[in-house]
Amino acid sequence: MTVRTGREGWALRREGRWFWLLPLLSTPVLYGLMTLVAGSAFGVALSGHGWIGDLVLELLLGYVLLAFSRKGTLFVAAQAILMAVLMLGSAAKVAVWGWPPRPEEILALPELVRIVPPLVRAALLAPFVALLVVLAVNVRFRRAGVVALGLVAVLIAGIVLAPGVVVRIADAGIPHSAWNEAENYRTRGPLLYLVTAVCHARLARPHPPGKVELAAAVRRLAERASETGRVGEGPSAGRRNLYIVVLESFWDPAPLRAAGFDAPPLDPAFLSLWERAGKSHALSGEFGGATANPELEILCGLPARAIFPGVAFKGAVTGDLPCLPRQLAGQGWATAAFHPNVPDFWNRRWAYARLGFGRFFSKRNLELDDLNGPYLDDASLYRQLLAWRPGERPVFRYAMTITGHWPYDLAPRHRPEIACRSKVKDVCAYARLARHTSKELAEFVDTVLREDPDAVIVALGDHLPVLGTALAGYMESGLVSTTWIPDLSGEGLVTLSAVPLLVVDGRRGPLPVGTVAQYELPRLVLKLLGRPVPYWLELLRPPDGIHVRPVPQGFFVVPDVGEPYSCMKRPAPPGCRDAGAWLQDVVTVGRTILLGGGVGEFERTRQVGP
Repeated sequence: MTVRTGREGWALRREGRWFWLLPLLSTPVLYGLMTLVAGSAFGVALSGHGWIGDLVLELLLGYVLLAFSRKGTLFVAAQAILMAVLMLGSAAKVAVWGWPPRPEEILALPELVRIVPPLVRAALLAPFVALLVVLAVNVRFRRAGVVALGLVAVLIAGIVLAPGVVVRIADAGIPHSAWNEAENYRTRGPLLYLVTAVCHARLARPHPPGKVELAAAVRRLAERASETGRVGEGPSAGRRNLYIVVLESFWDPAPLRAAGFDAPPLDPAFLSLWERAGKSHALSGEFGGATANPELEILCGLPARAIFPGVAFKGAVTGDLPCLPRQLAGQGWATAAFHPNVPDFWNRRWAYARLGFGRFFSKRNLELDDLNGPYLDDASLYRQLLAWRPGERPVFRYAMTITGHWPYDLAPRHRPEIACRSKVKDVCAYARLARHTSKELAEFVDTVLREDPDAVIVALGDHLPVLGTALAGYMESGLVSTTWIPDLSGEGLVTLSAVPLLVVDGRRGPLPVGTVAQYELPRLVLKLLGRPVPYWLELLRPPDGIHVRPVPQGFFVVPDVGEPYSCMKRPAPPGCRDAGAWLQDVVTVGRTILLGGGVGEFERTRQVGP
């Protein structure tokens, strides 16, 4: 038996008195402080009694940390950093995007870190680096650590093997809304919400539908379509070149009246083209990020978020897909994608190939001769795109620009002068950028039509820009009244989803196509090219007279006549029931294409019938 005396024995007795009580004191104090900061700095407050369960989880997490801690002071420092990341990071996400961090978005965090400027990247990584340093300095292995790891293993096993049981215990009677993730967050708190969100995601994880389910969905979609005679293979003629340009964060800032612009923030030449097109718009399913999902919609005709909860390029595009590039390549077109970023960002290196592009020109293949901050200027990208000439075949050139990425930096030689008195810094920077990128886009369209007057050109934004925290730039001008996305009116949802859309039909010029969802564009493009529209793609066309826009929190509807309406409110408007039924059938067919047997399985079902 070893007897410790003196300073060592006193230290152990002191540890026995207070060490294991530390989380009972530190957790409530830190939780209250973080909640106060989240409410005052980000305007994100909790409601209901769910915060009690959230606090209990934070306490248990604190004891896990303590079980591996050597000193109490360093434990408190580590706990404070971890709780700040969980609570304040979640509140910042809600403030900027209007909904809480989803499990699939956390998995995509490395992509965000890679694209932001160095100072922002350092700020994002700093808390994690500090936490690792404190943990490394303070680590101590003891028997309590085995117990802590056992508890963590039990929780993980429960989430993986019995998510329904974990949800029933964790929710403890708190209502869960399938259409309002912001409210789920507000009634639970960040850590409890994250645990239940992972469980709900596992319970609702997408899977290829069965043959009976698929056949029934196909039958219903065909019946809806045949009522107006819309299902058909389409014409088969034409060898025109196709240009699709998706512009990063491209939007018209003119509605930001509080900014007091002294000139239109879009270039006059582009405005002239866009006005001839009736100021058409495309509805994006994303806001401020996840660009790969709009790309999937524009190229494949599949409503991305409805079919797959995360970014499809990262987790769902695992095999060849019958998208626009593949369809055209199979009919003799040369196809190439151009994007001046690293090739594996959002897994584009593999995703583009699986969509059917024969070539991918990334940052590694392009000449970086004209930069705005770290990003290649659009004009240089367009020039290099046009320089690619693969012979006498018709060509499909696709460009995903990057100049418009936050923080909207422009080199001094590209920076136009626009008066701006907005209190939100991003608004003024973005207005200058929009003027510049729209000017270069108009020049690109003019160049293409001079050289290739029969070309089909489609240009649109991927999503709206982030303008300050808590939608500050939009709130400043009264465009939206709340940061809670599901509480927005139909008009507010359109405001945060509609990006400029320019469709140029060669010598006919710009076409007015109205307001459409991004996933409706492949059908339009194939018809302009005079190419057959596959049966499965034609079936996914929305019901006549409406455009259904799924978003991460639910969906809304934009009628051709009348006001848009949200289907995320309760009670939902009458039209939501039919639109929701149609969307569910689209999800069934879409998951077959994306996650299941692809077109082969779909065609077999079509031949056999229900």
